[in-house]
Amino acid sequence: EEVDKEVQVFFKESFAFHKKLSSKVSETLKDRISDFKAIMPNVMDLGNPNIRARHWEKLFKLINENYYNDMPFSLSFLIKAGIMSHKDAVQETSASASGEAQLEDSLEKIRKGWEKQAF
Repeated sequence: EEVDKEVQVFFKESFAFHKKLSSKVSETLKDRISDFKAIMPNVMDLGNPNIRARHWEKLFKLINENYYNDMPFSLSFLIKAGIMSHKDAVQETSASASGEAQLEDSLEKIRKGWEKQAF
């Protein structure tokens, strides 16, 4: 969320900067920040800490890449591979990962509660 806020600030500042200078450099800066701002929702979804290996496997299949556990990769790699063409699938996968994490937490609490029971 902090990165998203910073991008919003950068966008406003770059827009004002371009209005003031009206140069090719300021226009390029404004356009690049605007492009990044447009993909921020998916960047946030990809940064979901609840995404597990099974979710990454699903996302990597969308971009025709192989995934293996603990594989190092970057946002830049995913973007170059075309993950932003699958915005809906990324959003659904991130939402599923969050929902699954909530279920796992609930099940763990139930399991611990039953462990304490004496019959």
